[in-house]
Amino acid sequence: PGAVLIKLGLSKVGPDKVDVEREAITHLAWKKLDLNKYRKKSPFCIRVHVFMGSNLPAADDNGLLDPYLKIGFGANKKQVSRKQYDTRDPLFLATFDFNTTLCDDLSIAPPVCLHLFDYDWGPDADDFCGIAFAPMSDAFIQLDPMRDLDEEKIKLLNLPSSFNVIKPSDNKNNKPGIFDGHMPKWYPLMFETPGDGEGDLLVSIQVIPCGPDFSQMDIPIQPDITPPTRPAFIEIVAVGARNLLPYKLLPMSLVHLKFTLDTSKGPITNFTSDSKKPNPNDPNFLERIVFPIELPKNPIFCPAMRIAAFDTRLGGAMVPNIGNCRVDLRSKCPWSDNYIPPRQ
Repeated sequence: PGAVLIKLGLSKVGPDKVDVEREAITHLAWKKLDLNKYRKKSPFCIRVHVFMGSNLPAADDNGLLDPYLKIGFGANKKQVSRKQYDTRDPLFLATFDFNTTLCDDLSIAPPVCLHLFDYDWGPDADDFCGIAFAPMSDAFIQLDPMRDLDEEKIKLLNLPSSFNVIKPSDNKNNKPGIFDGHMPKWYPLMFETPGDGEGDLLVSIQVIPCGPDFSQMDIPIQPDITPPTRPAFIEIVAVGARNLLPYKLLPMSLVHLKFTLDTSKGPITNFTSDSKKPNPNDPNFLERIVFPIELPKNPIFCPAMRIAAFDTRLGGAMVPNIGNCRVDLRSKCPWSDNYIPPRQ
């Protein structure tokens, strides 16, 4: 990864004579190029809010992965998120600060790089599962009267036109990255070329101008970025499973399902009863599970429900995970613009 900023000047010159007029125009264009604005640098804190991942690529034999991120910006040392286990939809809710000096023209600043890895036990190296790039053009900057960061000083920064300048009154939730005027974005993972990866990361980037010594007085404390929630109920109708294939050469014996929903306060789990009727390969559960939960007010933050199937063997001495799937709840929330009613 990396980039080179260049400016090319091309001139069409005949084989027998020099086009004096065109040469003069080219010389004047290079003379007007102000390189000083690229040489002048100022201190910034680049604050990266990482909320969650969605539908990340499977890396383990159970169809899941143990994901963690390495976040990098420019020449700064990479920072590492906490590891999570057996999930393709991790909930990170973490913030990472990078103190750096950047050219005052932030439109040419490097992107934030998010490397996804699957943690492996033992001597084996962790598996690289993709990388996502969050460009600085998607970042936002917040006015802060307490730090004397007003609109006049913001105008002195050469911000990209896509930059969002957030006023304190816009931050009704009092949570960075969760503004009415600026929302985090989903960034797709890739390996070598865009589109060759799987999964997305929900990320928001904040730019904080700093003093020359990166004093803590210049950098606000990292706040809690847990999205605001509202009470709700989740109803699960577990009918059954069909056409279950043998696992590790052994047929099904006694199957049950596990439903897991990750929240900021920890996972919420529910189970069906064991079933082998009418036969272990096509078990019926015929259960209705209803439980209360706090879900994000904004559906973009809604997690996916993980569903895992287990087979009880040898009287409970072995309970292997025989399969996994997920249900995206963003379209299941009645307050979502993309709500899909049941059975539709």
